[in-house]
Amino acid sequence: MTAELDLFYAPPHGGWTVDDLPAVARTTDRRFELLDGSIIVMSPQTVFHARVKRRLRDVLATQAPGGMDVELEMAVQITRKSAPEPDVLIYRDDYDDEEALISFEDVVLAVEIVSNESEERDRFTKAFRYAVAKIPYYWRIERYKDDDKRLRAEIHAYELDTSAGKYVPAAPPERERLVVDLGFPVEVDVKALYP
Repeated sequence: MTAELDLFYAPPHGGWTVDDLPAVARTTDRRFELLDGSIIVMSPQTVFHARVKRRLRDVLATQAPGGMDVELEMAVQITRKSAPEPDVLIYRDDYDDEEALISFEDVVLAVEIVSNESEERDRFTKAFRYAVAKIPYYWRIERYKDDDKRLRAEIHAYELDTSAGKYVPAAPPERERLVVDLGFPVEVDVKALYP
């Protein structure tokens, strides 16, 4: 455990890069991502997070056209010092089975499911990084409690305004049914994502 902690708290001079990721992965079984030269260790997932992520992937996989794939938690190389792992992503599938990094240029949609531990990263840091990388679409999934105090999902769908270099809403925040165009039509029954 001490070697693992030393690894995460003592980055190399200049910060971590994507070249360091295989060595970092060999030292821990914890999930992590690279943001701005720092290794971010991810907290354990909640049932909400895992279930929404899996169900959304399954829905999107049935709608993605040929040549596109939908995956969970694949590292997307944005720069040498940033390779975040969106919870769900749609990308152009030109990769062999041994690839560990997806190029930002191939990503069509990055989805982050906000948790207590990742609120600021998912709402601000990652959205900014994805916009700078010109990923065309970004979704953020928030939790809320319905009138019966049951946990539910709400999708905030954004598209890149290329002239401004930032995301703008592609639809109002949706708790029922999201219908958007990602270069192909997508429809998500948001209520079915959780519980």
